[in-house]
Amino acid sequence: SALEHLEEVVFARDILYKFSGITNSVEKFGIVIAVLVILSGIFISANTVRVAITDRREVVEIMQVVGASRAYILTPFVMLGGLLGFVGAVLSAISLYFITEYISGFLVELRFLDINEIIAFVLTGLLLGMLGALLAARRYLKI
Repeated sequence: SALEHLEEVVFARDILYKFSGITNSVEKFGIVIAVLVILSGIFISANTVRVAITDRREVVEIMQVVGASRAYILTPFVMLGGLLGFVGAVLSAISLYFITEYISGFLVELRFLDINEIIAFVLTGLLLGMLGALLAARRYLKI
């Protein structure tokens, strides 16, 4: 059989446990980074919409005087946030593709996202942008 020449099997438990600990640490670090990226995306979207609200304050006040609904006033700002999130996610996905291709060329073979993951990535960006815009609009629009 193929195992006739095998004399001893060494189970390197210590090395395996160290590797497992490193893997867990890297995973936790990745989660922290993901949360920071999500929060920064919401923050950037909210601040951009806040600037847009400040810029259009007079128009919003006129709309309120003539009886525009809250949804009618909020919609353009939420759409702006969604657009910002969408464009940011698409540009990030494109950048990630080129980085993956570059690294795969000479370091280690990496797999880029499949189509469902790309769609989820872009939709998440869109929704985070809309969330940031909604939070900013609710805070800075007195309606």
